[in-house]
Amino acid sequence: MTPRSEHQESWACSFRLPAFLKPRRTWSDENAMIAPGQKLRRLRQSKRLTISDVQDLAERLAKARRNPRFRVPKSRLSGIEIKKRIPSIYCLYALAVAYGCDVRKLLRFYGCA
Repeated sequence: MTPRSEHQESWACSFRLPAFLKPRRTWSDENAMIAPGQKLRRLRQSKRLTISDVQDLAERLAKARRNPRFRVPKSRLSGIEIKKRIPSIYCLYALAVAYGCDVRKLLRFYGCA
């Protein structure tokens, strides 16, 4: 087998699809481009919960489980929703309980599960 020349190699890398062959964006593509923190915020707002409500619910969960890792202070939730911080699995579980949904739904926001 003969090696390719530099000219052939550069041509192979610069090939682009014509515009009519590119896939069109759908609503699900637009939804996929929303940051995970924004999705969490929208979910919280759809449940008509304030950040303080979530903090209180997470505090109750932490007491019931006897594990302080389930606590979600206001500053942490705000950081997750606005500053793009990544929550721990304990925090995600507490949010799932507070929002009344499965934790796998929240994990999907981050590309897991």
